[in-house]
This record gives sequence, C-alpha cells and structure tokens, in this order.
Amino acid sequence: MKRMTRRAVCAGLVAVPAAAAMPESAAALEVVENSAATVPEPVAGDIIDRIFAVVARHDGVTAELMRSPERNRLAVDARRKAMYLSYQMSRKSLPEIGRRLGGRDHTTVLHAIRVFDARAQTDTAFEAELQYLALQADPRADELIAANAERVRRLTEHTSRMALEKIF
Repeated sequence: MKRMTRRAVCAGLVAVPAAAAMPESAAALEVVENSAATVPEPVAGDIIDRIFAVVARHDGVTAELMRSPERNRLAVDARRKAMYLSYQMSRKSLPEIGRRLGGRDHTTVLHAIRVFDARAQTDTAFEAELQYLALQADPRADELIAANAERVRRLTEHTSRMALEKIF
C-alpha cells in the first residue's frame, strides 16, 4: 500500500478522493489518513500499469519492491517480466518503460528483453507463464504481441548481430 504523501499524490501514485484533497477539518484529515491504507494497486489504466499490477500479484511482490533498487532474485525476475511484457505489448520506448519501472536506464530494459526472449524460446513452461501474464493484463494480448512482433524481432536480431561482431 502506498503512503499518502504530497509527492505520491502529485506523481499520481496514490488516488485521493476529491472531497479529501483539501481537508478543512479534523474529520476530513482522518478520512485522508484512513484512505491511504486502503488504496489498491492500479489495475485499470494504461497497459504498463496493468502489466505491472499483474506481475506483482503473480510473483507475490509489492509494487514498491519492483520499483526499488533492490536486487534480490524475486524483485529482479518480477521487474524483468514487467519490462519484457511492457515492451512486447505496448508501443512505448525503452527509456519510457525504464522510467515507469523505477527510473531504470534503457539498457537495463534492453537486457531484460534479451534475457527473457532467449529464455522464452528455450523454455516452453516459461513461455506459457509469460503468455498467461499477458492475457491477465489484457485480453487482447495476442493481438498486441503480434502487432509488435516485428519490432521485437528487429531489436533482438540487431543486438544478436552486434554481439557476433564483437566476438569475430
């Protein structure tokens, strides 16, 4: 749950009821304090928010942990899944996805895409898990992924070619 602070409200991370936005009494302040503890994670909204919420719920982590600089295996895997699915299903750029997932650099997102694309090609159970998460985030996931398939192919092909040029 997000703590209601001025910064969180301005960033849109915490929903504030219109009546409680400008508290004029002690009762209104109490409503604001109580509502901060009951604000659910975003499920509606744009595709990246939905992917983020679905992955966090599936992997049993909090949104704060996924956005944090924490580097334990659980946080890293959940964060990478969200990055990979966000790139596959949205038309957002690598820097935009990185900003939305805790201010990460675009190369971090690129690395997550490379790693998970290679893993999905070799591990059918992992590919099925990613497909399940994509469908949970958006029922039209197949259409979105198909629309972005060429974009993902070009990215992974370009990076594979660059890696081969470094080796030889």
